[in-house]
Amino acid sequence: MISSRIIDSLAPLSRTPPGSAGYGECQRVIIARGLTTQAAVLLLDKPTANLDIVHALDVLDLCQVVDAWPEVSRTITDVRHVKGVNVPTSLVLTVLGEDRPGLVESLAYIIAAHEGNWLESRMAHLAGQFAGILRASVSDAAAAGLINALQGLASHGLQGVIAQSSPDEPARDSRWLMLDLVGSDHLGIIRDLAHALAQRGINIDELQTERTSAPMTGGMLFKATARLRVPLEVTVAELQVALDQLAHDLMVDIALEGPVRT
Repeated sequence: MISSRIIDSLAPLSRTPPGSAGYGECQRVIIARGLTTQAAVLLLDKPTANLDIVHALDVLDLCQVVDAWPEVSRTITDVRHVKGVNVPTSLVLTVLGEDRPGLVESLAYIIAAHEGNWLESRMAHLAGQFAGILRASVSDAAAAGLINALQGLASHGLQGVIAQSSPDEPARDSRWLMLDLVGSDHLGIIRDLAHALAQRGINIDELQTERTSAPMTGGMLFKATARLRVPLEVTVAELQVALDQLAHDLMVDIALEGPVRT
């Protein structure tokens, strides 16, 4: 029963002449042969190596489908080799596309297939679009392949920008503070806040904003939370005075908290 189901999944390849099958198709056949043995443990030696995104996902989907069969009790393990010590490359990726199930899974598959490590990320659904930013580390040797594979997502409707980055250096001349802002929504709130901070050399490390319904008035409330990197020469008292004046001008409430661990 299990063997026939695996064979059925590879039926389209039966019409492929010998020697003309693609690398991904050969990988699927090799894995399928291992699956038909019904062994208790199946070791996959870098099954998606040198595959493009389409064939890599195809191979991983085959393994997932078989692993989910209720009548099968099997451990499937992806075996990888480490040749020496590689200097990790840090990649920062921004993605944007029409939201649909499976987008995060596709990104995670690609990174894992190139032995990358998913680190930090921020992702959200915004007005029907999926938008996100993430950082991943990968060996220097595999970085080019991972970048190429990620760029291939454009053919699946997911646009991305990739940049190599260096690890953050500890900022010894700064402190971190949290800022919370809330008030009636109107034009220019973030513009004026960002201007006041930039004038004092303050960097906005993280910013989250949202609009919600005001419970009493029926209008819209604007909320913002920011993590600020503040130079040591800017005192908290000085910054608080400036933000109090800004809050008065914008008719919002602004509160500072800190210091913040990083």
